[in-house]
Amino acid sequence: MKSRHVNLLRLMATLSILPSLSLVPAGFAGKAMAQTVANSASPSPDRRQKDDDVLNEFRMMGRMYDIGGSLARNDDLALYWYQRAAANGDMRAISNIANHYYDGRGVPKDIDKARQLYEQAAAAGVTVAMTNLGYHYYVGDGLAKDYTIARSWYQKAADAGDPIGYLYLGYIFSNGFGVTEDHVIAHGWFEKAANKLDARAMEELGVDFQQGVGVPLDFAKARDWFMKAAAGGVGDAMNNLGWMYERGQGVAVDLQAALDWYRKSADAGSADGTNNLGRMYRTGTGVPQDYAKALDLFEKAAGLGNNYANYNAAMLYERGLGVAQDPVKAIEWHQKAADKGDPDSEYELGGFYMRGEGTDQNFAKAKDLFERAFQGGNAKAGNEVGQLYLNASGVEQDYSKALDWYRRAAAAGDGSGMTNIGLMYHDGLGVEKDVAKAAEWYQKAADAGNAFGMENLGAMYRDGDGVPQDYSKAYSLFRKSSELGDAASTNEVGRLYEDGNGVSKNPQEAARWYQAAAEGGDSYAMTNLGSLYENGTGVDQDYAAAMTWYQKGADAGNHYAMEGIANLYEKGLGVKRSKAKAAEWRKKAKVAKKNS
Repeated sequence: MKSRHVNLLRLMATLSILPSLSLVPAGFAGKAMAQTVANSASPSPDRRQKDDDVLNEFRMMGRMYDIGGSLARNDDLALYWYQRAAANGDMRAISNIANHYYDGRGVPKDIDKARQLYEQAAAAGVTVAMTNLGYHYYVGDGLAKDYTIARSWYQKAADAGDPIGYLYLGYIFSNGFGVTEDHVIAHGWFEKAANKLDARAMEELGVDFQQGVGVPLDFAKARDWFMKAAAGGVGDAMNNLGWMYERGQGVAVDLQAALDWYRKSADAGSADGTNNLGRMYRTGTGVPQDYAKALDLFEKAAGLGNNYANYNAAMLYERGLGVAQDPVKAIEWHQKAADKGDPDSEYELGGFYMRGEGTDQNFAKAKDLFERAFQGGNAKAGNEVGQLYLNASGVEQDYSKALDWYRRAAAAGDGSGMTNIGLMYHDGLGVEKDVAKAAEWYQKAADAGNAFGMENLGAMYRDGDGVPQDYSKAYSLFRKSSELGDAASTNEVGRLYEDGNGVSKNPQEAARWYQAAAEGGDSYAMTNLGSLYENGTGVDQDYAAAMTWYQKGADAGNHYAMEGIANLYEKGLGVKRSKAKAAEWRKKAKVAKKNS
């Protein structure tokens, strides 16, 4: 669920402000602002109306110089007119001058003076001063963050009928900032603001109905409110409409409509909309896949404050999608996301430090990042902490702690944690060896979609290890794991076809599976494929091809492949017979076997 906090610029009684106090037109000597109210005489009703009109004109002149347009922007002249209005008791002008002190533009930045001026204007009923005070306490901008004080100012503004007061009280209750989180109360405040035609409040009402918080889930009402907010220019509402069309929430899935809304949202400056548009280009959803375009959008979204975009940009650099693979840049982008608490980037950073890729290897830093990521909700990170304890990486080897972290990861739904618990029971690491329990945990991992859990359980059924031997179950598990990209399982499917276990014997099919596994980097498959070429099983006999695949397996450290090379030299198959070379390769195989 997205945060209900919305960053708003400080408000003015007229619009944005703040010129220099020091450079006013010659001959003007304004009265001290603290004295303006006390020294003002009480005019007659007719005179008061005329004076109000004059003050209005002073303030409007200030506004015209302040924002530019028909008059060239001139901060000094803007402040001159604001001061003329303030010197004659216009409290809205005083609120604008407070903004000037807050920003320190043209005068030394003076937060305390700004606060005093806001309070002076607020005491006179200027609601924009009340909401400005509320905002600064709400975000901790210059003033210490204090939700209680912020709420009190917003409440005062709301009591005076100010929609910004309504809106921010909604944010406060929906997020539980200084109060008990209460979406029903929040929804009521958003309704009040929406009734005052605040488009941002309309967007929030849409979110309530879209997510079913504070009100029953109702996509039709959500869409209606988002449409109203979008008509008011709220980019996040446009983004939410895009999401509804992409996911089919209350409407038929329509990727073109989703794209159109995401584009409108991005054009309106929505960080979320820009990120989602980038996501569509990255995945090729509704548009041709375009990683370069995706990266550009992610970087823009990150600049607008979307933290998911930092992660998304990092992953493109990490995987070399649309750009040259660059672990240093990937780390840079992940760090930006991690600094804002993104657990997925913390997890990825932990991996970089654990591997020493793109940075110096640092197990302590990796462990810290994995632990933070796990606390933030990344279940995989808990498994990685367990791996550090299992392998004594930067910590003393501790099977008990490893198992504890695997259990924590498994409890959070991580299939790798389940697989590793199974492995510890299977091998008796830190626990009494119990192959039945190992099979239970491998099954849990397989049910969670973990390829390695499927592979390990498949091996148990293949060998009758702790479970009744069942080649059909083994075949099914290896196939599923292979479909998830596990090259070792792809090799095992090939073995079952070669031996005719659980399937009809089919050497040609075995060769096809070995080829796929070998291309996926499995050294056993390289060796098995070499053997098929050596013996002409399922393929035309080809000693040169056999040597090629044995060599690839040997380069990957497989001692069986080294034995295969030795055999070719010993028999002179495709190479000149050489007992010396055969002996050399058998020696290499013996060392590799010992180290495996």
